[in-house]
Amino acid sequence: MSWLDRFFELSTYEISIPVLKDKDLAPQGKTGLIVSTLFEYEIVKKAYESGWYGELKEELEKRIIKVLSNSVYPILKDRILFSFSSSPLSIESYAGSSEGSIVGWSFEEPIPVVAV
Repeated sequence: MSWLDRFFELSTYEISIPVLKDKDLAPQGKTGLIVSTLFEYEIVKKAYESGWYGELKEELEKRIIKVLSNSVYPILKDRILFSFSSSPLSIESYAGSSEGSIVGWSFEEPIPVVAV
């Protein structure tokens, strides 16, 4: 799993801070981050089938927190109250898709691709 360090150091992230739009989404003086990055479905599926899916998710979370703490959010690792994550398997079980989306979470009407 040592290759994960390099993978996450070179990855791109989408970081959302919902409390910036609605202050009622967190207690006074607190905030939350939603961090998204791409990761291969087949790797996660293989980890699940091999019985170490939970361990893989924990390792991914640690590495993402490390990268963010060593770059854009230096005090992040010392301020986390709790964390949780979803994986491509989480999305598959919820949405029935393992292949992602060509437009992400589009709010355009009609959406700019065939959608059936």
